[in-house]
Amino acid sequence: MRNKYLYFKLFDLQQPVEEIRHYSELEISGLLGAVTPIENIFQLSRQPEIKRVIEKDLPLQNALTDGLPGRGRHGYLWSGDTPPDVVPLLKRLTYIKEIFLFQQALEPDPAWLKEALASMPYREYNIYLWRVFRITTRSFLWDRMLYIEQVSRNESEVDNQIKTLKEELLLSPGEESNLNPYEMISYARPPRSGSFFLDFQKRQQRVSGRRWIQALLNSIAPREENTIQCFFDSLENVYAHAITLGLNISTVDINPVKNIIREANSALTEIKAADLSTMINELQSKINMLMSATAAAQTDLFMYSAEGQFISYWQDERRRLKTYNLNLPEAYLKYIACTRFLIETRALSQDKRLNAIVTAALVLTIQASLRKKETPSFVTSLIDILRRFYLKRYLLNKFDAWMPVRYGKLDCFHGDVFKTENRSETAILFLPTQLKRAGFNKEERSIMEMLKLLPVVEKEEKLLWGYKEIPAAEMDENREDIAEKGGLMRWLPRQMHEFFTRLELMGRQEDIPRYYQLLKQYNRLFEHLSRNTEKQLILFIRQSYVKNNDLRLEVPWSETVKKIILKNRKMSSWHLKEESQHLIPGNSPQFDRSYHILTYRIIQS
Repeated sequence: MRNKYLYFKLFDLQQPVEEIRHYSELEISGLLGAVTPIENIFQLSRQPEIKRVIEKDLPLQNALTDGLPGRGRHGYLWSGDTPPDVVPLLKRLTYIKEIFLFQQALEPDPAWLKEALASMPYREYNIYLWRVFRITTRSFLWDRMLYIEQVSRNESEVDNQIKTLKEELLLSPGEESNLNPYEMISYARPPRSGSFFLDFQKRQQRVSGRRWIQALLNSIAPREENTIQCFFDSLENVYAHAITLGLNISTVDINPVKNIIREANSALTEIKAADLSTMINELQSKINMLMSATAAAQTDLFMYSAEGQFISYWQDERRRLKTYNLNLPEAYLKYIACTRFLIETRALSQDKRLNAIVTAALVLTIQASLRKKETPSFVTSLIDILRRFYLKRYLLNKFDAWMPVRYGKLDCFHGDVFKTENRSETAILFLPTQLKRAGFNKEERSIMEMLKLLPVVEKEEKLLWGYKEIPAAEMDENREDIAEKGGLMRWLPRQMHEFFTRLELMGRQEDIPRYYQLLKQYNRLFEHLSRNTEKQLILFIRQSYVKNNDLRLEVPWSETVKKIILKNRKMSSWHLKEESQHLIPGNSPQFDRSYHILTYRIIQS
């Protein structure tokens, strides 16, 4: 066998150099193994064979240097007789823009190129008895998909954009030089930052980058059969990144609104675009039919029809909704009840995935109406959101035809985290680090009440971690432990004891037993995970502060968590493998999110 080379070319990104270097190296070593970092593209010339190839062909030189990072590392190089399976790397590497395969001309075409990527546009260079294949990654296509989704209004515009993109990918660098990069889809940036999937977050909370989480997932779950559990992820949408990488993931959240959005985004990767389009076309006529139904000319047959059942359903719903102080007109509430009726009776579809998407569209429609001063048209808003879902599915179909992928499965568990019994190889835990002065926010509570998502909202929200209302008996027990330095207080580090003292000096004595209650829940959860997690645990600890006038006091969560895990014998098999920091800039400094990430390897004795 003759020597072959794989060159992995990095994106030119705006993130800090050290962040790109850390996460790109983390994911490629997890998926591929040992590679040679290429700090500067001219390092490739140290390989005599690659040097001879590059020197002979100007278009290849342009391809290797086009769009290079303006600062920091340029890529990675692998060499050997038998190249690895490149297809999983193309699908999962998130910091890599293109992969260049160098092989001698006498070698046969790679089997994966003709089978798995038969429809994928790529460039081939024939130089000096060598052949070089230049193939773009799924990560590059995902960025293009996000751009096309934001600038297209219908299928025709999507088709035109994809046709143009395919033509651009087949151009030689010499032909590219005749075009204006600002007018090319290959170089365009999405007008708005955000995720391809729909979410429930406010604009300032939305994640601007997906790569660091996907790189982390690639390092901890390099095989598609790996299973992951994720707890308390309310902002970073780990589940969405996992299923796009082909990983199966289960999430746990007590908030039913967030679970509805997650289930819909997961269903988006499974349904057929044609089925969703058909359902959207039928939805408006069915809503109009039910909304126009009256009991004036009812008969026995009528009362057993869908119209008759809805009249009875709406009468019950109207009485229930009157008990809440909802700031929406009755006609709008009737439209909401009508859509709920169609979902619950499965009059739209027997497919629960399609019903999950309609439910999510209903939630997002209500959310939009609550945020506007004037109530918008219900049907128009609902159909517009469903059309957005459809266009996303249509886009996925187009790009999946180029590079077929297997999407992961989502198991969304609603309820108390301690009631989960599923075992997994890896657990990802976003520790709640703030005391909640209230339970669910006003917007979430209104949606839960309208859609009857919880039997008793007040009862469920008391299960939220850090909730201010703690039973009196538990508060007394916490105060006793704090006063006598007993219980969990014996394991807390000096920094947390000093933090409690500062709280007392600030006149916030009542917060001390609440923080202590949160630490007890941490310890209990760690013990729970020690029974259900087999290989590794990733802890995301968000930096939080206590403010008092001009004073800002940081809560020493990281030191405390490490000390609790170290002292508890039930976690004796947990070994701290790595610590790191990650900052996510917000629209303004007050919305920045800073995480301390602890990676524990579980080694059973």
